[in-house]
Amino acid sequence: MDNSCEMLQQAVIDTNQPLTPEKLKQLRNKRNKRRQTLFRKGDELRMCGARIYLLVEMNNKRYIYNSGPGWPPAPEKIMKESYPLPIQYGPGSFRKDEVKGKGGIPDNFPPPDP
Repeated sequence: MDNSCEMLQQAVIDTNQPLTPEKLKQLRNKRNKRRQTLFRKGDELRMCGARIYLLVEMNNKRYIYNSGPGWPPAPEKIMKESYPLPIQYGPGSFRKDEVKGKGGIPDNFPPPDP
């Protein structure tokens, strides 16, 4: 994967690296296509029987994909009533230098000692 999202973030932070309007438009289009792909993949997973809820926030706008009514339950209910506990993923779960095997390593792996 290229670093177009990082370039866009850095351009906002670093005023010494101006982006042309055309390049900025290309970066925004790529980011929007990635969001659409995420939702499309979520819908494909829904067709396999999964219940899906995705929330994406970009530029103070929120985009939600929900596979059905009544989903998701409240986070407190999930943690209280789920066994085994849910596997949680985060930004470090999918970095190439940290991934061992397909699908990445969850942020809570290995589980903390009791």
